[in-house]
Amino acid sequence: MDFSKRADANSTVEPPKPLVVEPSGVFDGNDGKWSTFYINLGDSDGTGHGQNFKVLVSTSSPITMVPGKSEWCSQECAKERGVQVFNGEQPRGYDMQSSTWASAGIYTVPKPDWWNRSDLNGSLGTDNVGMGETSKDSIILAKQLVMTYIFKDYYLGFFGLAAGTVNAGNSETPPFLYNLAQGAYEIPSVSYGHTAGASYRKYILSYHPRLCDPSKSTRTRQLLSQLWGTTSWSANSRGVSAGIISN
Repeated sequence: MDFSKRADANSTVEPPKPLVVEPSGVFDGNDGKWSTFYINLGDSDGTGHGQNFKVLVSTSSPITMVPGKSEWCSQECAKERGVQVFNGEQPRGYDMQSSTWASAGIYTVPKPDWWNRSDLNGSLGTDNVGMGETSKDSIILAKQLVMTYIFKDYYLGFFGLAAGTVNAGNSETPPFLYNLAQGAYEIPSVSYGHTAGASYRKYILSYHPRLCDPSKSTRTRQLLSQLWGTTSWSANSRGVSAGIISN
């Protein structure tokens, strides 16, 4: 009979802790005031030189979307839409001249079934996307999907938390949340939780996008298995389509 020494309990590798993203501390929007949080785009070397945006969360899209520069939106308008001061000036939208931006072309923005307006088009590409305001401490992932738009229908930009891949042309790109968990391994899983705070609730810190570990809660695991499927996105010159494949 052979005996082996028990592994040292102290040598166990702990999984990454959940990442908590704090809100901006203000309410934004033109159809109600909602808590926003910061993301930054285009920081090429992690030194805190990205462009900041205040955005909402999208639970149905895997793509980050931000307002682009348009003739109809002034500097003050852009500020109200979440575009922050960049290089000492107030830009009118996302700076597509960034050295880290790589364009993939013009695509139709996916829309829900109840949408009864005309199709919306945006410029799809990849850029370095960071969580929070730009700084040396911001978690930044390179070559993440970003869409910039100039139409008025989406007032604020949003950060996509859906876990489905995006097929643009012949390439398949995983979303930010998946890359954060699988590639950069900054979070334990592709699950998350958040509370969408509104101004009428009287407390400004009610909005906490939270990327968390579902293994901490049996109830969370049950809800995820019941409610989450696999989201598959595809894109071509005629538009972007989305489908849900249930587990």
